[in-house]
Amino acid sequence: MPITLRHIITEKRRKPKRLLRPIMPSTATEIWYRNELIKLAKQVKISVDALLVAPLKTRFDWEQSLTTDSAIDEIDNWLVKITGHLSDYFTAKALYLAHLAAKRALKSTDDRLAAELKRSLSINVKPFFTQSGPIKSQMDKAIATNVDLIKSIPVEYLAKVKTRVIDHYTEGARWETMVNAIHEVYSVTESRAKLIARDQMAKMNSSFNQVRQESVGIEEYIWQTSGDERVRPTHVENDGKTFRWDSPPEETGHVGSDVNCRCNALPVINLEGFR
Repeated sequence: MPITLRHIITEKRRKPKRLLRPIMPSTATEIWYRNELIKLAKQVKISVDALLVAPLKTRFDWEQSLTTDSAIDEIDNWLVKITGHLSDYFTAKALYLAHLAAKRALKSTDDRLAAELKRSLSINVKPFFTQSGPIKSQMDKAIATNVDLIKSIPVEYLAKVKTRVIDHYTEGARWETMVNAIHEVYSVTESRAKLIARDQMAKMNSSFNQVRQESVGIEEYIWQTSGDERVRPTHVENDGKTFRWDSPPEETGHVGSDVNCRCNALPVINLEGFR
């Protein structure tokens, strides 16, 4: 049987229940991850400018001397070249960044949970944290999810570029207008990179917290919203309620499960009935 807080806490320190402070995601890790994803988006922009925008300017005249079908074929060919140019780079980067993001998120969760238990109970739980079993399973899931998200950045970027180029060409738009439309795609992709970083740090923090807290015998938490007008109605409904880690709320899942969730989980140490 695994050793939990119930075995470690002495009678002198024993209280039926203790409420800990929330174990928050690391802002530093989120900022690092966000910046790395933005760098990847910039790499796509550089490739688009070099391998699509420049050839477009010299190949097409904007009086539509080519048929629309011919123009679309050429645009497709250039986008295929860009995809091939970026494929190996993004595959390697996705694996590297996803592993590093998960590793940093787990370290942050472990450090903050251990520090909170040390502050509240004067107990060092770090020696009981392992890198195998349930936590490895959650790490593997997080890595796989983030690899897919990172690799989707150029795919979605180039799909948007294709749509805008073809729309502007078929409408007979000015060259400058089309270039501006292409560059706007970068801004959209940059915003998505920020969302991915923020959302994935919250999700990893939630799943890693669940495993670590359950491993030391913390089975419950109290849902706490950010308390502003942007909180989802379903999350407002959960605010202040106690949930078990092994039984997530049906409509929302645990804290951090919904995209861009900003709620917190306040760990509850429950020693009632334990002797």
